[in-house]
Amino acid sequence: MGAMRPAWGNPRGLRARTVSDNRFIVDFVTIGDMERGLDGTPWLVGRHAVLLQRLVKAQKPSDVRFDDMHIWVCLIDIPFEWMNDKKGKKVAGLEGTVDKVDVDEYGEAVGNFLRARVAIPVEKPLKRFITVERRKIDEVYDVQYEKLPFFCFSCGVMGHSEIECLAPNDRDQQGDFNEIVSQEEQMGRNEREEWQMQGFREAVETCGFLDLGFMGLPYSWDNKQDGVNNVKVRLDRGLADERWARDTANDLVLSTKKPTGHQAHPKRSHWVPPPSNSIKINSDAAFDANTFSGSTGYVIRDDKGLFIAAGAKWYGALGNALSAEALACRDGLILAHHLQVTNVHLETDCEALIELWKTREKNRAAIWPVLNDMQELMGYFSSFTFCHVNRKANLAAHVTAKQASPSQPLCSWFVQAPAFVNPVSSMTLL
Repeated sequence: MGAMRPAWGNPRGLRARTVSDNRFIVDFVTIGDMERGLDGTPWLVGRHAVLLQRLVKAQKPSDVRFDDMHIWVCLIDIPFEWMNDKKGKKVAGLEGTVDKVDVDEYGEAVGNFLRARVAIPVEKPLKRFITVERRKIDEVYDVQYEKLPFFCFSCGVMGHSEIECLAPNDRDQQGDFNEIVSQEEQMGRNEREEWQMQGFREAVETCGFLDLGFMGLPYSWDNKQDGVNNVKVRLDRGLADERWARDTANDLVLSTKKPTGHQAHPKRSHWVPPPSNSIKINSDAAFDANTFSGSTGYVIRDDKGLFIAAGAKWYGALGNALSAEALACRDGLILAHHLQVTNVHLETDCEALIELWKTREKNRAAIWPVLNDMQELMGYFSSFTFCHVNRKANLAAHVTAKQASPSQPLCSWFVQAPAFVNPVSSMTLL
């Protein structure tokens, strides 16, 4: 809550008490301070949203739900006849439950957009546009959000990134161009209209995208008809901006280059306890390149080598092995934060991840959202170190990662070490 006090204007007498994980009761002294807090939502800490709602004292803690987020949205270039309080509420209602519409004293919107404060469901995909039937024709209008928190570019749901999305590309099924850039990308009758292809080419150019090319068959869609009725089209393509291509190439170099120079513990094959009054997190991941799925594992032990906790988590959609390793580290830090430890030593056997961590302020690699989460978690600890360790000294995390599966996606162990960790711990402990 320390980050919120200055954001709320350092109100006098502000008090906060914990209810449960990430849930607090905040006491404001004045009604004005409370209204300012409620009206300003969503408040952002890092890239994550802080949601507020009025306390109802008759409720139980289990009754309190944060299902909606109140946020300002802008409906772009809508007809003038809708840019007023009455009709504006109706069209903004297609986005969510309307709190109010931003209009002047005459009830009219100002500018080339309609601004409305709406309540949107936090567990549903964000809408990129709304569709309105006008004069028996469906018209599409873009939606822009103010103070939008961290969300997934793949499925559109807030709270996670695209590299850890459990339903990648579902959102895009409603918004694909389904278009080509030239007639050479279609074989068969019914040539593409030039204006359609030109619109797609302009969209690609406006976004600054590069075509990543392809290997294999030149067409990705087939209408499966015979003879002259058969049509094949290259509807699927990989596009990226220059920064993404550069950062991804950097990831590949870091993932494939051989270690050079002096290593702190090049031959260490045993687990070494952390300094006194510290804990050590060992993290590892299991990644299946055929299904692009996998799991993370993390084991926490104290300065005497005694087991504290461990966990494993299944991910049904992962970009690559490096993403899985980064998520393993983040998941371990989340568990350490929940245990309220103060001095943390984090170890991984992925040297490429260590290199990316060292340059996290300068690069924008595909795993940057996860590195950013780790950076925020690091702030909860009094001291923090992150280093590479020999795979043999990381065996406990390795076997732990294998415990999660689609049928058991989240596993946790506390105080008593599970049977599969004990033999490994005794083998790797110094």
